[in-house]
Amino acid sequence: MNFRAKKRFELEEDGTIVVRAGTQTNCGGIAAIRVRITPITKPGIEFFPLEEECNGEEYDMVPATAMPAVYRAAVFRGAQKAYEESGLSEGIQFVLIDALVHGIDAREGRFMEVGESAIINWIKHRRNN
Repeated sequence: MNFRAKKRFELEEDGTIVVRAGTQTNCGGIAAIRVRITPITKPGIEFFPLEEECNGEEYDMVPATAMPAVYRAAVFRGAQKAYEESGLSEGIQFVLIDALVHGIDAREGRFMEVGESAIINWIKHRRNN
């Protein structure tokens, strides 16, 4: 995956969101996730790693439940932080579908960054549409 050529936040036709951070081989780390975020009636944020096989073979994506727990937890911490700072009164469900976990360049901080970016940009998109 060439991170420089890709958008950092993309809303896919199927309603999923792809978020990327960092660049490969500059030692700053890289991360990418695919998520689905939906409003719910219960206040707060609910996190779920999807337990199905992903279809991200193009980018060497792994299912959410197959990614290292430290990276999955970092995604959820970033999302929680963004949700708390957003002031949203409605609840949301955050489903982590799959992730790019590069064997050398994966970094916990980058996974927290993409979790946070997913929420921030989802909120911006909803407010603009």
